[in-house]
Amino acid sequence: MPSNESLIFTDDKGNPTTVRATDNTGVTGMYNSSSGLTGEKVWSSRNDWVTLSGTKDNVLTTMAVFDHPKNTGYPAHSHARGYGLFSTNNLGATSYVPGHEKIVVTLQKGESITLRHRFYIQSGAGLTPDQANTIFQAFSKLY
Repeated sequence: MPSNESLIFTDDKGNPTTVRATDNTGVTGMYNSSSGLTGEKVWSSRNDWVTLSGTKDNVLTTMAVFDHPKNTGYPAHSHARGYGLFSTNNLGATSYVPGHEKIVVTLQKGESITLRHRFYIQSGAGLTPDQANTIFQAFSKLY
């Protein structure tokens, strides 16, 4: 996603990281979320899904991450930054919203946890919110 400013991000321990502005020539990406937020506003919001769309070599391509309603910490917090970091986090709520209830998962030896996400890539046409909602609804019925 185009960004003309250097930014300083601080983690939950107070450690700053500077991300310098980059050359935006040809950069067309845009985040969209199930909560109706776009661009930088998607970061830290909780969503059923988030998409990142952009044009490369005259082809519009969309990547999407879908969270599953049975996941611990659903709906996940979205990690969507203009410099390209794009992920979803079901367990790190306090990193996004100070004071948020801490999610703790304790596993005994031999136990496991399963988090389900759907990763979706579509090229040649944009993925509309209605299409993303349809994909989410189908995915949420699995498992």
